Amino acid sequence: SALERLSEFKAQGISNSMYSLAVLRFQSPQFLKSVSQHVPERLEEFSEQELTNLIYAMALLRWREQQVLMSTSTHVAASVQRLTPRSISTALYSLALLDFRLDAVC
Repeated sequence: SALERLSEFKAQGISNSMYSLAVLRFQSPQFLKSVSQHVPERLEEFSEQELTNLIYAMALLRWREQQVLMSTSTHVAASVQRLTPRSISTALYSLALLDFRLDAVC
């Protein structure tokens, strides 16, 4: 199954899968748990679009997994100098939808 193979997914595949689930408004607890186990350690693999799409998908799903929120928002804060204004605003908007605040991001 896709869950068993998530470690084989490229960052784009994870991001696209999350976004697709969000568009469909389909929450798969098993898939989300797997994402929470794989994403934090692989954030360096994500392009800025993949990262912001992932955070936006989390917002659409109303998925507030603390470990993923902390790691992605910390990654955004550390990368802010090289991110485009669009990516920064998308990340901040998505975090706001989740009512999540990391002072280093704001």
